[in-house]
Amino acid sequence: MNLKNAFWILPLFLTISCSQTPSINTNAAASSNIIGTVSLGIGSDAGSSSVHFSPRAAVADTAVTFGTPTFVDFVYATSGDRYLSATFPVTANIPFSNLTLHAYNKVGSGIGGTAIENMINFSGGAPTSNAQSLLPIHKTDAGILNPTIDITKADFQGFTLDEIAQVTTEANNLIPKTIAAGDTILQYGFVARNSTNGRVFVAGGTGTITIAYKLPNANVSAAYKFKADFVIADDTNTRVTRGLGDTTTNANARATTISADDVYLAGADADVASVAFTTTRVWNLLTSTTSVCLLSISCDINPVVDISANSTTAKVGVNYPLNVTYRAAAGTSVTDITVDWGDGTAADSFTGVTLTTTPIAATHTFTVATPAGTPNTVSVDLTDSTTTTTSTTLDVDVLP
Repeated sequence: MNLKNAFWILPLFLTISCSQTPSINTNAAASSNIIGTVSLGIGSDAGSSSVHFSPRAAVADTAVTFGTPTFVDFVYATSGDRYLSATFPVTANIPFSNLTLHAYNKVGSGIGGTAIENMINFSGGAPTSNAQSLLPIHKTDAGILNPTIDITKADFQGFTLDEIAQVTTEANNLIPKTIAAGDTILQYGFVARNSTNGRVFVAGGTGTITIAYKLPNANVSAAYKFKADFVIADDTNTRVTRGLGDTTTNANARATTISADDVYLAGADADVASVAFTTTRVWNLLTSTTSVCLLSISCDINPVVDISANSTTAKVGVNYPLNVTYRAAAGTSVTDITVDWGDGTAADSFTGVTLTTTPIAATHTFTVATPAGTPNTVSVDLTDSTTTTTSTTLDVDVLP
């Protein structure tokens, strides 16, 4: 039987395939052991939800089995947002340090560049673009006053561009390849927890993994059931991610409970993780191959830096102000911004700008006037955590 056509038939347990192939800081990628791929069915009734085995894996093996999920679906009355989650029982038939699912867009199947396929809406139709509205989150309950994260199922995980690049390389290096040409690993996923809420699985160990999404109010009728596609890996890094509706304080508490290696913070804010953990910061993270992100409807695939001034004319001996605005690409953070004033003086460097979107107010005093028609060219360079640099310039006439 073709399992793609039998997606909505509920098996008790299906296996994924395995390959035996061979600490993080804010810029370095954690390594992964790629196991295979899996498509997990998420539906609003147990009879229509299933685990779908993907045949695209390196070596046949029963590395992991997924059981029948428990599905939760509610609409929060105040906001009108819909929360979906499916908690899958997991049995690890080999040891795992950190069983991780990396969401990926399967070429030709994923809707709108997402990891979502085979979506059916509440009216029985097949949406063509609403998959981009699904925001990956921690398992969330209705709560008394506000939606509340279930800390026993807070399995959402974020990844940097460096980490995604490494997982992609490892998946493509397997023979046969774990993912097909054109498939794209995204910047989010989910992690499994063992029976005591830790991350380590012994051979034969059992636990759960919770796949959860939020649908904003305008799209609450979009998803009735769908599949989410994942690359399965054994990541070396034990991470806790601050997700939507989460706080850094709560993320720190969860990290303490499991002795995590680092806390992953997405967003332009001044929060920092506890000094007990390495902090991995990114501006935002892509949830599709297009510019669709977790923290905003759209975001930047490439870093951007802009400069503006009240005037393109300066005077010798008078402070000249320059306003610098910047945005990092999704999955990265800004590490350095350098302003070269073009007059031979030392450039000004601004570091530690990853925690805020506050524009940089740079000033400079020129000491030599420029000849008519030959202005100073002020250049601004932004460097991000992948060492990518982008630049912009502004010509300034300096008058006596």
